[in-house]
Amino acid sequence: MPTERPPSSALNIAALRQALRLGRARAVLDALTERTDAAPEVLYLRGEALRYLGDAAGARASLAEALHASPHDPDIGVALARALTALGLPEDARMRVRAVLAGSPAHAPAWLAYGDALVALDRYPEACEAYGRAGQCDPARATVEEATAALAAGNRQRAEQLYRTVLAADGAQIGALCGLALLAL
Repeated sequence: MPTERPPSSALNIAALRQALRLGRARAVLDALTERTDAAPEVLYLRGEALRYLGDAAGARASLAEALHASPHDPDIGVALARALTALGLPEDARMRVRAVLAGSPAHAPAWLAYGDALVALDRYPEACEAYGRAGQCDPARATVEEATAALAAGNRQRAEQLYRTVLAADGAQIGALCGLALLAL
């Protein structure tokens, strides 16, 4: 008796997103290979995996389809912009991210992608402003700053606890990763 594949709602979407953040794009793509449904989350994850693996054209196609199905999802819009930048279409990417920021002005990854598109367009002063906005919008900023202050005050245990709390939510948060690296020295 053949086993049926679970519907997309039964996929462990959170685990697949975490795998992407940890650089396991091939594993994510393999998990989605046999899926033929067009659920926005599946299309998004497939697109992101393809982008991480260097297939910007495939990523663009999957992400454009995901955005069509879920036009107000800022993560999908940002991912599509990153694929456009990778394809050498930074103006298209800039415009896509502007659309995301119009609906989600505090979306830190959008500001980061906007800065990257501006750099590709040689618009460095504007890119600096965008990167600054990304840092200000980072939801973990206050916790990372608190951890850094604890480290500076010599409270290594509290600093580590705070950095690990941030990384539990986002395993790729650069400030917390750098903080743990400092603790290891």
